[in-house]
Amino acid sequence: MSLKGDPKDFKLYPTKISGKQNSLRLSIKTTLASTDTPVAMCVEGRAKTPAGEIVREAKACEDRMQAFLWRHLVPADELRVLVYDSSDKKTLTRPLPPDSDKPPPPKLDPKARKFSKRQVAGRLKQLAWLYEEFLLSKELYLRKVVECEAAMAE
Repeated sequence: MSLKGDPKDFKLYPTKISGKQNSLRLSIKTTLASTDTPVAMCVEGRAKTPAGEIVREAKACEDRMQAFLWRHLVPADELRVLVYDSSDKKTLTRPLPPDSDKPPPPKLDPKARKFSKRQVAGRLKQLAWLYEEFLLSKELYLRKVVECEAAMAE
Protein backbone atom coordinates (compact mmCIF):
# COMPACT_ATOMS: atom_id res chain seq x y z
CA MET A 1 0.00 0.00 0.00
CA SER A 2 1.19 3.49 -0.75
CA LEU A 3 -0.05 7.00 -1.37
CA LYS A 4 -0.09 7.56 -5.11
CA GLY A 5 2.19 10.39 -6.13
CA ASP A 6 3.81 10.50 -2.64
CA PRO A 7 2.07 13.70 -1.44
CA LYS A 8 4.45 16.00 0.37
CA ASP A 9 4.37 15.80 4.20
CA PHE A 10 2.10 12.68 4.31
CA LYS A 11 3.02 9.04 5.00
CA LEU A 12 0.87 5.90 5.06
CA TYR A 13 1.08 3.20 7.80
CA PRO A 14 0.99 0.16 7.58
CA THR A 15 2.18 -0.32 4.06
CA LYS A 16 1.85 -4.12 3.75
CA ILE A 17 -0.98 -6.61 4.02
CA SER A 18 -0.42 -10.37 4.27
CA GLY A 19 -1.98 -12.83 1.85
CA LYS A 20 -4.24 -14.11 4.64
CA GLN A 21 -5.85 -10.72 5.39
CA ASN A 22 -8.86 -9.31 3.59
CA SER A 23 -8.89 -5.92 5.33
CA LEU A 24 -6.74 -3.61 7.43
CA ARG A 25 -6.89 -0.21 9.10
CA LEU A 26 -4.66 2.45 7.57
CA SER A 27 -3.17 5.47 9.28
CA ILE A 28 -2.01 8.52 7.40
CA LYS A 29 0.56 10.53 9.33
CA THR A 30 1.82 14.02 8.62
CA THR A 31 4.33 16.55 9.86
CA LEU A 32 1.85 19.39 9.20
CA ALA A 33 0.16 21.09 12.16
CA SER A 34 -2.95 21.88 10.08
CA THR A 35 -4.25 22.45 6.56
CA ASP A 36 -6.60 25.23 5.43
CA THR A 37 -8.59 22.95 3.15
CA PRO A 38 -8.92 19.17 2.75
CA VAL A 39 -6.11 17.53 0.76
CA ALA A 40 -7.00 14.95 -1.91
CA MET A 41 -5.31 11.57 -1.40
CA CYS A 42 -5.12 8.41 -3.48
CA VAL A 43 -4.27 5.05 -1.85
CA GLU A 44 -2.82 2.49 -4.21
CA GLY A 45 -2.39 -1.24 -3.60
CA ARG A 46 0.08 -3.55 -5.32
CA ALA A 47 0.18 -7.35 -5.38
CA LYS A 48 2.74 -9.70 -6.87
CA THR A 49 1.21 -12.69 -8.63
CA PRO A 50 2.67 -15.41 -10.87
CA ALA A 51 1.21 -13.46 -13.82
CA GLY A 52 2.93 -10.23 -12.74
CA GLU A 53 2.24 -7.23 -10.57
CA ILE A 54 -1.34 -6.00 -10.11
CA VAL A 55 -1.93 -2.34 -9.19
CA ARG A 56 -5.31 -1.08 -7.98
CA GLU A 57 -6.54 2.24 -6.61
CA ALA A 58 -8.49 1.94 -3.35
CA LYS A 59 -12.01 3.36 -3.49
CA ALA A 60 -12.81 5.79 -0.68
CA CYS A 61 -16.03 4.92 1.18
CA GLU A 62 -18.01 6.27 4.09
CA ASP A 63 -19.62 4.00 6.67
CA ARG A 64 -23.24 5.18 6.91
CA MET A 65 -26.20 4.00 8.94
CA GLN A 66 -29.66 3.69 7.42
CA ALA A 67 -32.83 3.63 9.50
CA PHE A 68 -30.91 3.25 12.77
CA LEU A 69 -29.91 -0.32 12.01
CA TRP A 70 -28.40 -1.20 8.63
CA ARG A 71 -24.89 -0.04 7.80
CA HIS A 72 -23.59 0.56 4.29
CA LEU A 73 -20.28 1.47 2.74
CA VAL A 74 -21.16 4.36 0.44
CA PRO A 75 -18.56 5.10 -2.25
CA ALA A 76 -17.12 8.61 -2.16
CA ASP A 77 -15.85 10.56 -5.15
CA GLU A 78 -12.46 11.00 -3.54
CA LEU A 79 -10.53 10.58 -0.31
CA ARG A 80 -9.86 13.94 1.34
CA VAL A 81 -7.79 14.53 4.45
CA LEU A 82 -8.09 17.57 6.72
CA VAL A 83 -5.34 18.16 9.28
CA TYR A 84 -6.37 20.12 12.37
CA ASP A 85 -5.34 20.71 15.98
CA SER A 86 -7.72 18.52 18.01
CA SER A 87 -7.23 20.68 21.11
CA ASP A 88 -8.68 23.69 19.26
CA LYS A 89 -12.42 22.98 19.12
CA LYS A 90 -12.99 25.90 16.73
CA THR A 91 -11.15 24.12 13.91
CA LEU A 92 -13.36 21.02 14.03
CA THR A 93 -16.21 22.66 12.13
CA ARG A 94 -16.51 25.38 9.54
CA PRO A 95 -18.66 28.46 9.95
CA LEU A 96 -21.94 28.67 8.06
CA PRO A 97 -21.86 30.88 4.96
CA PRO A 98 -23.53 34.31 5.18
CA ASP A 99 -27.15 34.75 4.08
CA SER A 100 -25.93 37.12 1.35
CA ASP A 101 -24.55 34.06 -0.51
CA LYS A 102 -27.99 32.42 -0.82
CA PRO A 103 -29.37 31.87 -4.31
CA PRO A 104 -32.84 33.24 -5.21
CA PRO A 105 -35.76 31.17 -3.88
CA PRO A 106 -37.10 28.47 -6.20
CA LYS A 107 -40.52 28.74 -7.82
CA LEU A 108 -42.67 26.20 -6.02
CA ASP A 109 -45.82 24.53 -7.27
CA PRO A 110 -48.77 26.14 -5.41
CA LYS A 111 -50.07 22.61 -4.71
CA ALA A 112 -46.75 21.55 -3.15
CA ARG A 113 -46.86 20.46 0.47
CA LYS A 114 -45.96 23.13 3.00
CA PHE A 115 -44.03 22.29 6.17
CA SER A 116 -44.43 23.66 9.69
CA LYS A 117 -41.87 26.01 11.19
CA ARG A 118 -40.82 23.19 13.53
CA GLN A 119 -40.23 20.77 10.62
CA VAL A 120 -38.23 23.38 8.73
CA ALA A 121 -36.20 24.26 11.85
CA GLY A 122 -35.30 20.57 12.30
CA ARG A 123 -34.26 20.25 8.67
CA LEU A 124 -32.17 23.46 8.84
CA LYS A 125 -30.43 22.12 11.96
CA GLN A 126 -29.56 18.88 10.13
CA LEU A 127 -28.28 20.80 7.10
CA ALA A 128 -26.11 23.04 9.30
CA TRP A 129 -24.58 20.01 11.03
CA LEU A 130 -23.81 18.31 7.70
CA TYR A 131 -22.23 21.49 6.32
CA GLU A 132 -20.15 22.15 9.45
CA GLU A 133 -18.83 18.58 9.30
CA PHE A 134 -17.74 19.11 5.65
CA LEU A 135 -20.35 16.62 4.36
CA LEU A 136 -22.10 19.18 2.12
CA SER A 137 -20.66 21.67 -0.32
CA LYS A 138 -21.41 25.35 0.25
CA GLU A 139 -23.53 25.47 -2.91
CA LEU A 140 -25.68 22.45 -1.97
CA TYR A 141 -26.10 23.68 1.61
CA LEU A 142 -27.30 27.13 0.48
CA ARG A 143 -29.64 25.69 -2.16
CA LYS A 144 -31.26 23.33 0.38
CA VAL A 145 -31.63 26.12 2.96
CA VAL A 146 -33.47 28.30 0.43
CA GLU A 147 -35.70 25.34 -0.56
CA CYS A 148 -36.57 24.70 3.11
CA GLU A 149 -37.41 28.33 3.76
CA ALA A 150 -39.58 28.46 0.62
CA ALA A 151 -41.50 25.32 1.69
CA MET A 152 -42.46 26.75 5.11
CA ALA A 153 -46.20 27.07 5.69
CA GLU A 154 -47.40 30.62 6.16
